[in-house]
Amino acid sequence: AHTESQRFGGRMEDDFTGRAQASLVPLAEEVRDDQGSRVRLAMPVTAGRKWGTITGEISLARVDRQIEERRREILLFSAGLALLTAFGLALLLSRIVLQPLSRLSEVAQRIAAGKLDARVRLRSRDDELGVLGRIFNDMASELQVYTTDLEGRVASRTEELEESNSKLAHTNRDLEEAVDKLARLARTDG
Repeated sequence: AHTESQRFGGRMEDDFTGRAQASLVPLAEEVRDDQGSRVRLAMPVTAGRKWGTITGEISLARVDRQIEERRREILLFSAGLALLTAFGLALLLSRIVLQPLSRLSEVAQRIAAGKLDARVRLRSRDDELGVLGRIFNDMASELQVYTTDLEGRVASRTEELEESNSKLAHTNRDLEEAVDKLARLARTDG
């Protein structure tokens, strides 16, 4: 049957209508073609016996538009969420990794400039950066001890050399005086 008055009571000779007229249960079918998306429905009319079949079509164009709009909204939301997540991860990476590495670099530069008491401040980290910071501080401490010891040895050697130089200078003066005396004696004897 059809809702158009000229076709009302008539038979539609397509596959769906044929199955609907033969069926005793409701049928539904989605159709996608050049006319767009639609749902075809068929309901048998029974009252003790089958009197006929009511068929109809519902356009899905509005539903398709709504689905497409929701898909775009979800896509935009997902892209925004991805950007927000990336920004959050960048901040987290900066705080957890880059800032400690920057502090370690600054301390290394201070030690290279001769400030051997510089140390990396750690916040009880048990990760690789914490281990690196502790090893760096241990290395800086050892370097400070070796440097202090070396400076002490250099100072001691310098003092010994100054004392030796002083003795040599004194001995050199004594020798010069002795040479002068010998030269005078040689002139008076001669």
